[in-house]
Amino acid sequence: MAENGNGKGPTWKWLAGILVGILIVVGGYFLGDVRSEVRSLSERKLDKETYYNDIKDIKTDLKALLNMHMKDKE
Repeated sequence: MAENGNGKGPTWKWLAGILVGILIVVGGYFLGDVRSEVRSLSERKLDKETYYNDIKDIKTDLKALLNMHMKDKE
């Protein structure tokens, strides 16, 4: 490493460069982690049309169950 004028240690430019390098490495790690999370969420995402069809089926089945239950009460 380069020394400053009086020979006591590294200059502030060296320290700043090392710090920036560390920040770039850590930022890259977190960016990769976020990208993998987004990728996994997009694979598990529910299709809107499938959702609405499932809700329609559930409502139909629920109405049929309620009608059967109400006929039993009569």
